[in-house]
Formats: sequence, structure tokens, C-alpha cells
Amino acid sequence: MNGGVLNAIETMSDDERKSACDAYAFFGLERVSELLLDAKANIDRGVDDDTYEAKLDTDYRSVVPDDARLYSAFAARFHARPTDFSATD
Repeated sequence: MNGGVLNAIETMSDDERKSACDAYAFFGLERVSELLLDAKANIDRGVDDDTYEAKLDTDYRSVVPDDARLYSAFAARFHARPTDFSATD
């Protein structure tokens, strides 16, 4: 991630954040979806310091240590339910 979880939460619109959460869940990465929702709620309550930011990034990396994990989640869903990725005309 470029700027980390906190930066993503602060710069995404509500619609973008919902889409991101839905996408993570769709690909079996529900923990990341929960992390983003929890982060937004905490930021809204005023929790926004360097320690919290580092924890968010660590928690994210524990689920998605690298891009290969994202690819693996995509590949698993694609192979399990290829019709979810049917071409549109």
C-alpha cells in the first residue's frame, strides 16, 4: 500500500470505502474488510496517532503480506466460481 491503511481510510469516499470492503470480503479477505470498517469508526472517534497508524499497517500486513496474497485470493475465487467473472458484452 502506498500511504498505508490510515491514508486510505482518510482519502476514500464513503462509496469507495464500501466498495473496497465489499471487494475484500468477496475475495475471502473478510478480516481486511473488518479492519477498514474498524479503522474508520476509530478515526471518527478521534483515534489518529502514529501508534494506531502503525498497528493498522501491521494488522493489514498480517493478512496481506504482499501482492501475491491478493492474487491468491483472486485465483481461489476465480477457480471456485468462474461464472462470477463471466465476460460482459
